[in-house]
Amino acid sequence: MGFFALFCLLFWACKKVGYAANRVILRPLEIIGTITQLELSNTKITKQSLQMKGTNLGEFEELVLLTVAALMDEAYSVAVCDELSAHTGRSVKLGVVHAVLNRLEEKGLVQSQLGEATKARGGKRKRHYQVTVAGKAALVRTKEVRDQLWGRIPSLVWKNG
Repeated sequence: MGFFALFCLLFWACKKVGYAANRVILRPLEIIGTITQLELSNTKITKQSLQMKGTNLGEFEELVLLTVAALMDEAYSVAVCDELSAHTGRSVKLGVVHAVLNRLEEKGLVQSQLGEATKARGGKRKRHYQVTVAGKAALVRTKEVRDQLWGRIPSLVWKNG
């Protein structure tokens, strides 16, 4: 990584955690070819957290991530699309699923790998997806928030409806 790129990355990291760039003490904690972990005063920022665009999941992102988790070894875009259509009753477009899978991979919530080429697919390879540790944590966090909010609804609200 060039000096200018590193400077821009560090400046962005400072802004992300709310530090004024000129008031930060920057210390590399681990160097393996490139800086993979930084400490900004008392806040630790890892390479993964810098790469993630956002940690919040949108509704459809959550559904896609849950579907990838449920399909396990059979999680590829067409299967995800079919499973979502079957469970939600919605028409799900393959292009939208591709876009969401790419976004989830950019966020570090899923990882993908190409499978073997098959004659049935005309020599094309399937891209299989797998939920990462960060993806599992995001799903657990989302479920906990939903459960807390559901738990706050008084039971009387449901009896009167």
